[in-house]
Amino acid sequence: MLRTDLPDHRRASEAELVAALRDRDPLALAEAYHRTIPAAHAGARRLLSRSAEVEALLRQVYAELWRSPPDADPLEGWIRSRTFELAVADLRDRAARPHCRWPH
Repeated sequence: MLRTDLPDHRRASEAELVAALRDRDPLALAEAYHRTIPAAHAGARRLLSRSAEVEALLRQVYAELWRSPPDADPLEGWIRSRTFELAVADLRDRAARPHCRWPH
């Protein structure tokens, strides 16, 4: 039977969405992913050259979002920042250079 009692976060404000993340609502994580994945993916691809590296990084970012949603930062800003910070940390750990696909 199709459930109709599940929350719909598609029209939720950012504050409502983050509150639902704090309440551990998996549908809130799905909506946060939907709203922010284009920016996160673009940022990761600018620094990392291999698709597998990008995918691993994004799994790490969204796992961190699930464990500890931001307190005050805008959601997309938090995602962009964590993506950049974790990518740079990975590059440092591997003593690798950024891929640097910066738009011209």
